[in-house]
Amino acid sequence: MRHGHARVLWTTNFDALVADSCAHVYDTTSALTTVDLNSADQVRPVLADERWPIEIKLHGDFRFRQLRNTGDELRHQDASMRRALVDLSSRFGLIVCGYSGRDDSVMEALNEAVLTDGAFPAGLFWLSRRNDYRAPAVQQLIDHAARRGVEAATVTVENFDETLRDLAVRGESGVWWHEEDQAT
Repeated sequence: MRHGHARVLWTTNFDALVADSCAHVYDTTSALTTVDLNSADQVRPVLADERWPIEIKLHGDFRFRQLRNTGDELRHQDASMRRALVDLSSRFGLIVCGYSGRDDSVMEALNEAVLTDGAFPAGLFWLSRRNDYRAPAVQQLIDHAARRGVEAATVTVENFDETLRDLAVRGESGVWWHEEDQAT
């Protein structure tokens, strides 16, 4: 986020991990703009103003009066949030990390995004640990994206923290690919 490589973070988690991380990196949480289902009407203006970094919480949060994460609500995510996810897919690539793909509403939005012209111009990559559950819908999405010409793949990683740290270190150095990485 600090280097502009991760401008928007979509999350289905309720925790404050992203805000805590921003507080650590930026010495404040004011650098982070958070949009959740209680402020869903702000998603378009925030994205249009490019107030990076942006965290978008697709589910309710335990700190709110109305949790909004029942089965029915998960199947019918807020229309403006879902539309923003689909629209943004034509501007950015997507790395999915630590998410099983069990939520039909999220997977439907990603499949819709794949259908947009120029979807995921920097690719669509789904990271998961070796023994973690990955819903069948994930491979279907990756295959669908690949058939549409999107660079797409599932990637097995040892753990998310080290993987993202490695990406951040490479981002700082300006080097994203090394010849020796071809074997890994």
